[in-house]
Amino acid sequence: MVPSGWSDDGTSLVAPNKVVVVKGFRNFILSQPWEADDWPLAVEYASASVEPWNPAIGPGSRQDFRKGSLA
Repeated sequence: MVPSGWSDDGTSLVAPNKVVVVKGFRNFILSQPWEADDWPLAVEYASASVEPWNPAIGPGSRQDFRKGSLA
């Protein structure tokens, strides 16, 4: 379900602050209840360690939100 105030065109989910969420993170948000005010702070980015405090997990993509992060 698209969070209230967000828009989705089938590929890109756009938060009220105009930051875009795509691919797996988009699917994750749409597949469960997501708080409408938990906006992304920036677009998805590649990281040498998806959890900087646990480098053993390794590289991947992250997107930070007001209330947490997706990796």
